[in-house]
Amino acid sequence: MNVFKEITAVLGWLSGSLAGIAAVFFACGYLIKRAHLNLLGISALFSFTEEQYMQEGARFVAEMADLLARIALPLLMLAIMVVAAGFLLLRTGLRRRLDPVKERLTRFIECRGPECRSAGYGLLLVLLVLLIDREISLFGAPLAVSDLLFAPSVAAGGDAGRIREWLVAGDRTSLDNLYFNLTLSVIKAGVLLLLAWRVVEQWRLRILLTAPFALAFLLSVLLLPMSYGVLKRPARFPRITVDSESGMLASVRGELYLLDKTGEEFVLWEAATRRVLWVPRDEVKSAEIGQARFLFGNGGKTP
Repeated sequence: MNVFKEITAVLGWLSGSLAGIAAVFFACGYLIKRAHLNLLGISALFSFTEEQYMQEGARFVAEMADLLARIALPLLMLAIMVVAAGFLLLRTGLRRRLDPVKERLTRFIECRGPECRSAGYGLLLVLLVLLIDREISLFGAPLAVSDLLFAPSVAAGGDAGRIREWLVAGDRTSLDNLYFNLTLSVIKAGVLLLLAWRVVEQWRLRILLTAPFALAFLLSVLLLPMSYGVLKRPARFPRITVDSESGMLASVRGELYLLDKTGEEFVLWEAATRRVLWVPRDEVKSAEIGQARFLFGNGGKTP
């Protein structure tokens, strides 16, 4: 019976863990899809299944894991080098000289503990304000870019205008660098949150004092998938040739791209006039779908 109880407990834990992972995938996928469609200007046109949201979220989590691994690897190598250097220095007899310094520093911290913690919290608060002002505030710029399918060359200033220019020109280097910096901002916010909790964990108002750090971290975590949907999610759709008697297609002069296909209609985008067309499925005699292409930048041919 004990074995069955243990198996039941493990299965319960596993099902709960899988449900939590699925919820994370779904939430990330939903934010990414909505931000990407808002960027293109067609956010009100589409609805996706749970599987599509989860697939998008899983792709985001996988790419984030790879990015975090590439960030952590140099730091890990640096930490190993520092530990190795410290070990070698201690073996040379430097430890005897450092012991008195360590003892004096320990006594100072014990005597000035509250003052040191207050000063440390104040410093962390200043760093948080600087982080919000200089880095976390940049999360709003990608989300301010919209209607790219209909007006890619709208004059706009500031960070949003610069991001729009990068998207239209297909400047992947600048877009990737911006996303990398936003990811670093999330990491910095998380580090500040951990340090702030470590400093105030012995105080009665620790929850209140760490609230600003927690809010900044949670806000950046929520905005990161949305920024991914703008900066990293490519505007890439397949070309399509449609044989139809629909009058809507009679005036088509340029290339058509398939944005979506349902059981009742085709949703197409005409590159020359930058308009979205809804063609009922019953009016389509045949359709030939070609290779997917980028709508903007060097990968696309749109005017």
